[in-house]
Amino acid sequence: MSTVIDILRSNRLYDEHGTDTVIDNNKTSEFLNTYKYNGTKKHPFPKNITRDSNGNILLDEIPYIVSNVDTLGDNMPFWILLNNGSKILIKDFSKEKIELELLIMYFLKELDISCAKYDKVLINNKEYLASNSFLRNNEEINFVLLDNDLNIEDNLMETAKYNADVFYLKTILVDRLYGNTDRSANFGIITGSYLRGKPAPPRIAPLFDTADHILRKKCNPMRRFPGINDDYELSTVITYLLKYEFMENFMRKKLKDMNLEKCATLLEQEKGIIVSCDKDSGYEKLKSYFEDSEKEINDILKSNGNSFRIKLV
Repeated sequence: MSTVIDILRSNRLYDEHGTDTVIDNNKTSEFLNTYKYNGTKKHPFPKNITRDSNGNILLDEIPYIVSNVDTLGDNMPFWILLNNGSKILIKDFSKEKIELELLIMYFLKELDISCAKYDKVLINNKEYLASNSFLRNNEEINFVLLDNDLNIEDNLMETAKYNADVFYLKTILVDRLYGNTDRSANFGIITGSYLRGKPAPPRIAPLFDTADHILRKKCNPMRRFPGINDDYELSTVITYLLKYEFMENFMRKKLKDMNLEKCATLLEQEKGIIVSCDKDSGYEKLKSYFEDSEKEINDILKSNGNSFRIKLV
């Protein structure tokens, strides 16, 4: 057990003040015989992973140990460390939320927007969402958006300190496309990096934790979209974003021919995961929301005299 704790400690996955019992390790002896330290920001699954007929990675076949770090969240997330040194966050999401997170990941990839890597895993015959770490062991995420301040211009000045203002504005746009009201809680800047022994500049964290609070039509006091001077209407935000030439070009080039079906097809081709397409499925809800967003934004573009239109489905 002491060796397991030492390995977790070296990966910053051991809470010195938490429980001394590390739970639910898998193939511990094989893990200890094959473990390799990975201090990079890339934490992939092994290349020889096995998936079942539903596209789940059979995590029970991979040696891993479980962290005792208490992770915040109502979906009981916990960290595991694979024998190849990869750190993976496991979340107890519903099937619908798992599929939505995966679909949005592919949607963001099509837009060339950096996003956390997600997959679907099976542990003891139960499906979970898996999120690959994007941090080196000495790094951490700083949440830089101003507390309870959803004014775009205030946060734009804050993100500009980290050269993240362009990325922030793109984030504002894509979050409105699928109705995410939770970004203020998880827009991050990564610090703690070193380059040749000296502190490296902060870098922008990829987008993560998107599917928890999406498909929102109305703002409420607890969860709102960012806006301009307490105006959170879509027309106000889109008109503001269009003032920036790079945002207009982004919309013109990247949103001219998006296709949610293509995202689902890539998910099946690359991971063997077939999303549910039933009437009340997450896919159909997202498709319906995209249809509404497409219409509303195109109406705004027309009223503003813009010559192009977007296409999301």
